[in-house]
Amino acid sequence: MLWERYTERARRVILHAEDWAIRLKSPHISSEHILLGLLEEEDTLAVQVLKRLGVDIQRMKTELESQLQAAIPPHAPIGPPTLIAAAKKVLVIAAEEMKFMNDSHIDTAHLLLGLLWEKQGIAAEILAKYGVCRKAVQQRLMELKAEKAEEEQPLRKPTPFAFRVQAVPLGEEGVSFQVDGVELTRYRTGREAFRPYLFPVVGPSGRWLTRMGHPHDPHGHRHHYSVWLGCAQVNGLDFWTDESGNRQVHRRFVEFGDGAEQAWCVAEIDWVTADGRCVIHERRKIAVFYPRNQPAPSKRALYRDFWWLDITSELRAAEGTVTLGPTPFGLLGVRVAKPLSVRDGGGQILNANGQINEEQAFAQPAAWCDYSGWVDEGVWEGIAVFDHPDNFGHPPAWHVRDDGWFCPSHFRHQACELSPDTPKVFRYRLLVHGKMHDKIDRAIFQAIVEGLYRMFLKEACE
Repeated sequence: MLWERYTERARRVILHAEDWAIRLKSPHISSEHILLGLLEEEDTLAVQVLKRLGVDIQRMKTELESQLQAAIPPHAPIGPPTLIAAAKKVLVIAAEEMKFMNDSHIDTAHLLLGLLWEKQGIAAEILAKYGVCRKAVQQRLMELKAEKAEEEQPLRKPTPFAFRVQAVPLGEEGVSFQVDGVELTRYRTGREAFRPYLFPVVGPSGRWLTRMGHPHDPHGHRHHYSVWLGCAQVNGLDFWTDESGNRQVHRRFVEFGDGAEQAWCVAEIDWVTADGRCVIHERRKIAVFYPRNQPAPSKRALYRDFWWLDITSELRAAEGTVTLGPTPFGLLGVRVAKPLSVRDGGGQILNANGQINEEQAFAQPAAWCDYSGWVDEGVWEGIAVFDHPDNFGHPPAWHVRDDGWFCPSHFRHQACELSPDTPKVFRYRLLVHGKMHDKIDRAIFQAIVEGLYRMFLKEACE
């Protein structure tokens, strides 16, 4: 455990948790012990939040202690207690909460939020019984932070530049998404191709994490446009490859937005057959989010740096009923850079189920899938694609290949029908990340990505 990442009070909470484990003759430090440690410290941010939620701190502590006392073994274990997997996950999620909230250190409130990801066990039951849920904690936390900021108004630092993240229009070519003037990705209208696409996608270290085309079949897979949308069966027509002559035509931009942490554009796109008939009207939103306190991509990037790219596609039939699928190809495609691929660069595919590489993950349903690898000496970066539960066919059966591309296959097993009146909406988040932890640890990495995926779901619900 890296103590320097924790505030003094958060450190004391962990020490209290260890003390409770010893007192209760447990060989392990559990989530319950961490909660007891939180309740032990008076006037912390976590305790203030609980009090605002109407929690009687002493009563909760007594009830929790009583339940744990009932399970005390007759003999004390040999050696000091160690963190069990669930408690480790609490600390990992707390670290992600700290980063997501743009705080500099892990504090007691982050530990409380970490505990709330746990859905089983005595601690989870006690918190639920007292009406402590994630959303309520975040609301009270925001209130407390706002009050503190108001009190310290004369000492506040200047706010970040209001337009730090920008969507810079490039005329008919497209839009450049930038942070501090450094390009993160570029939406290209596809005038020279058969569809709009995003290229490049820049990792935290400044390296390009996507490429155009297959490294070993540049002509046969020339339709691999870095990050793109398409479908190999649209009323029996191919809108995936370039051979058919069917294309997606960018018509116009209808909205741009810039901000301190995010920027976006909205485009209208028509899916047009080779003989000129429009079959689908699409409204596509591209948005990027870049953490406020994180420097722009550079070789000095930290392992925990990340940003994300949201793609929202609203599809509507131009006339009559339009059927998508069945096909394994559609709707989103991502072709990663050669160094990331399993075959060429020794990279790794990992999905939400913990399945690894093409052999295990191919055609397997999963909520998210990650493709990562070494992009430079000692620099591990990648892209995780999150699929939203409201998407048709969720969780999709992923078409993943060791040669460096992956696609959430929504229509592999069933076709999807579009009508002119009711659009089908598909939402994705591409998490562009470093290795996210100071060690290459698959279990920890999976827990971190899962926590960020849950944040994606939570944002969509609000």
